Amino acid sequence: MVDNTRHWRFLNPKKVAAIIRSLHYRNKYGITIDDYNQLLEQQHGYCRLCSKHQSEFKRRLDVDHNHKTGKIRGLVCNGCNRTIGKYENKQLKNKKLMKILNFIKENPGIHARDEKVEKTLNITRTPFLKHVMTLEKFNLIRSKKIGKTLHYFESDIIEEVYDKYKTIFLNPLIPKILEEFFKNELTTISEIGKTLDMYSGTILYHIKKLKELNIVKSTKNQSNKKIHLVNVQILKKYNDYFKEPDFSKLLKGL
Repeated sequence: MVDNTRHWRFLNPKKVAAIIRSLHYRNKYGITIDDYNQLLEQQHGYCRLCSKHQSEFKRRLDVDHNHKTGKIRGLVCNGCNRTIGKYENKQLKNKKLMKILNFIKENPGIHARDEKVEKTLNITRTPFLKHVMTLEKFNLIRSKKIGKTLHYFESDIIEEVYDKYKTIFLNPLIPKILEEFFKNELTTISEIGKTLDMYSGTILYHIKKLKELNIVKSTKNQSNKKIHLVNVQILKKYNDYFKEPDFSKLLKGL
């Protein structure tokens, strides 16, 4: 039996190599060869960092992954894979990069024009953008264009559908509007404006945005009076990913 196995291996070196590669992908990265080939197809056969085609290398593209979370980041050539390893070790010692990375983790959805950038990091917009480009290149953060503005998020937060919620909640006025609806679903736009000392047109604008995101819904009660209902499921799910703003007090008892 052993001799037959050895003989089969000798006659089928390509099949043996494929089996070994399949086991390697499954055990180390939790993916199949089909998953690998799908990534390769998505990248059109190019290294995601240096953009050189696989045909230019003697070996297959390596699987690049986050060593802490195991998240697959894409396929890279061996040279870039080594560079990533050296860079990740080096960036842990780079205080400025680590400060910006932690800042983005603590302020998901932040954008370069936010006044927090200069106040907290003590740097202007241009060097901030230079550093975030480096962090994004190595998949430590990701960016998403919402409207006309690029917002930055920790790369390990994969529920991108909540990016738009985080972006709107960056405005401190939004949680205050929601709080007024929680207090009294019959409250009017003008009443909220008076309470928050804000022009009613501004309140109306933000309520329209909340409706577009299905956070707030306008309807009528049994007395045929207009009411505003808050989608509590979205707020609960949102706080599973982001700590701020914290809606737990508003949702308490619901």
